[in-house]
Amino acid sequence: MGGGMSTASRAAIPHATGTAKRRRLSARHREWIAGYLFVLPDALGLLVFVGGPMLLSLSLGFFGVTGFGGYRFVGLANYRRMLADPLFLESLKVTLLYVVMLVPSLYVTGLGLALLVHRRSRFSGLFRTLFFLPHMVSLVVVGLIWQVLLIDKIGVVSRVSAALGLGGLSWLGDPSLALYAIVGVSVWFLMGYYMLIFLSGLQD
Repeated sequence: MGGGMSTASRAAIPHATGTAKRRRLSARHREWIAGYLFVLPDALGLLVFVGGPMLLSLSLGFFGVTGFGGYRFVGLANYRRMLADPLFLESLKVTLLYVVMLVPSLYVTGLGLALLVHRRSRFSGLFRTLFFLPHMVSLVVVGLIWQVLLIDKIGVVSRVSAALGLGGLSWLGDPSLALYAIVGVSVWFLMGYYMLIFLSGLQD
């Protein structure tokens, strides 16, 4: 009797192990499906509203378009003319300079703010909210606010710079200063978002 029970127990162990494995696999599959379902709406939005217009723009670059809706295939002529245009090369240089200035500034400010609010204190929640608040404001509102602040002569920033003896700086009208102003506004707008990313890494 005892030998029979031990044999049955040994036979039941692989069956139970296989059942547990199937349960674990089914749980993993459920998590996999749930993850893709969460990503699906955003992926569809990117495909429809970003990927589709990008492909359409690239395809239109191979055609010459008249003012009356006529299309004529011109091959790579438009792209050759674009690469030979000095304005395109200048805009490409400004874009690369903007990226080189913006990305390190965002990482430094985001990590610095995350380290600042990482310690739990009485006002840590308040500071996190204040630092993230610019990212919650509409881009239209952000543009209008900073346009008022940076406007020549009567803007707050222009008045402060004049009071410091820097003269009447034209932050938006001077090409040598406009890029720095845009980078500063971009950092102010995005630093709270990067702060949360670094903060989640510090707390993990």
